[in-house]
Amino acid sequence: MDERFGDDCLLGLADFSHVDVLFLFDQTTERPDYRSRRPRGRTDLPEVDVFADRGRRRPNRNSNPLTFGSRNGPVGS
Repeated sequence: MDERFGDDCLLGLADFSHVDVLFLFDQTTERPDYRSRRPRGRTDLPEVDVFADRGRRRPNRNSNPLTFGSRNGPVGS
């Protein structure tokens, strides 16, 4: 936890039934080029642009959120 929030920053959190946790990958490097391409390099598939591609080359530094129940651990993503 970032020290600027203080030692008691999570005080009272246990009173909630669920908590959504998001991670930001702040040390990842973004690609210099996001032009369209064929998915998986397959010539039988049409070209798609960066946000229509399911690959890892998208400029998204956020992880999938995890939802934690107060006593039961992860309940979904």
